[in-house]
Amino acid sequence: MWAKNKHSGFTIVELLIVIVVIAILAAITIIAYNSIQIRARDNIRNSASTNIRKALELYKADKGTYPLGGYFESTNSTWTTLSNTLRPYTGGDLPKDPVNDANHFFRYLGTSGTSYQCSDGSKGDFYVLWFIGYEQSGNIPISSQSFSCPQAGWSSGGIYAVWQAWQH
Repeated sequence: MWAKNKHSGFTIVELLIVIVVIAILAAITIIAYNSIQIRARDNIRNSASTNIRKALELYKADKGTYPLGGYFESTNSTWTTLSNTLRPYTGGDLPKDPVNDANHFFRYLGTSGTSYQCSDGSKGDFYVLWFIGYEQSGNIPISSQSFSCPQAGWSSGGIYAVWQAWQH
């Protein structure tokens, strides 16, 4: 008498279904992880903007004006100059953008009130602080102001935040 051999195991269809389910779960996890990273980088930008603006106000309270001297960008050595100027008010180096490349950086401009024809000078000196490269526009703080100086080609919008303040 011949005995029937029973083979146990999974069919190829069952294995494919399991592989597809695992792939879908992996894709969902990667997407969620990327979203969390983007939100974290934008939160770092928000925190940095608050710290820099506080340091600028402390500097103004102490010196009577905002730091002047043109453009300072976090992607080059000019940021170190601004960082050294504000060090007594920050306790360390100024923060930089978490990515800090040509598309994600901080920029500060401190200048006289009549520069760039943004004002008649009656408001005193001013600064503009740009945070360029927010990765999700919904993460831009509501405290970011609309600032426009058409003569200089500046306007708010897109994926960056702008803060500005006049001396008076």
